[in-house]
Amino acid sequence: KLDFGETPVLDFFYNADIAVVDMSDVFRQPTLFYHLGIRESFGMTNNVILYHNTDLETAQSLKAASANYHFIPYVTTTNDDFLCCENDFQLRVSEFLQPSWDSLLGPFCQPLLDKFISLLKDIDVTSCTFAKDTLLSDIRKLREKYQGEDLAKQLSGIKQRIESTEVITPDIITNLLFSYRDIQDYDGMVKLVETLEMLPTCDLANQHNIKFHYAFALNRYSYHCEAAGRTPCFLCPG
Repeated sequence: KLDFGETPVLDFFYNADIAVVDMSDVFRQPTLFYHLGIRESFGMTNNVILYHNTDLETAQSLKAASANYHFIPYVTTTNDDFLCCENDFQLRVSEFLQPSWDSLLGPFCQPLLDKFISLLKDIDVTSCTFAKDTLLSDIRKLREKYQGEDLAKQLSGIKQRIESTEVITPDIITNLLFSYRDIQDYDGMVKLVETLEMLPTCDLANQHNIKFHYAFALNRYSYHCEAAGRTPCFLCPG
């Protein structure tokens, strides 16, 4: 579908967290490499190339051209099993064994599914680390650039970017709390911690450091509300 240049297809491919491309058809390799290059220009580096190893020389050439990608050559057996053969020894074994001997490949080659599971775990960890580092960097830059209500508005955008608990880490939450505290947005601190409490798989709200900042924010918010002659909204019945 990439060949047709349809905008929804290209947009989905270019912005996918992970792209898996089968390069077994040598005639389509130039086009596929072109699209992978565009993904790289967007900063999307999680790219996997598959190649059905029917020719050792082609596999080695493709591996050399795929230095920036995860390259996985594979073979199929007469039992329709898919096996990953990555190093040169495995590739040579897979090339020279006769079809009736494919059961001998098992000790030399990893099942393709197992390889995928292992690879996706590594990619997930890398992606989460990148997302966390980006969020931390952005929070610190906003704190340097904005103050008061302008910073509060920018921090609301940061909160919206935290879409999964994998990137909600203690350092990110602490930096957000510090940022709210610096502009005396105690309501923002309270709401942030109470949002954490509602997440079923997140226990950050129970950490001592975050509980301390939550208690501090409750105290200060209550003080400011009383000074202004109104009741804190989180203390209202119902």
